[in-house]
Amino acid sequence: MAKMVSVSTYNTANIGGRKPLGKASPLANSFSLIEYDKNHRFLIMDCPTNSTIPLYLKEFARLNVTDVVRVCEPTYMKERVETRNVKVHDLPFKDGDV
Repeated sequence: MAKMVSVSTYNTANIGGRKPLGKASPLANSFSLIEYDKNHRFLIMDCPTNSTIPLYLKEFARLNVTDVVRVCEPTYMKERVETRNVKVHDLPFKDGDV
């Protein structure tokens, strides 16, 4: 069953040898982490921009993010994310559409 987890306190010590951040992330209110099972976690985030993407990239590394799905219009250059070995998938749809 899926559950929501606080990103700022998420313990990454047992994930790929990464250690916990040790303090709240400045982006803690911009993320919602959904854990479906041990192999499927979904990070729902606010709208990163070219100026804020470095903060997001730090959190991506801490949380072992491998793929990003953008469902809105792009607000940052995807190359900045892809250089960190994170795949960017664009699946935009209009707000209110299904």
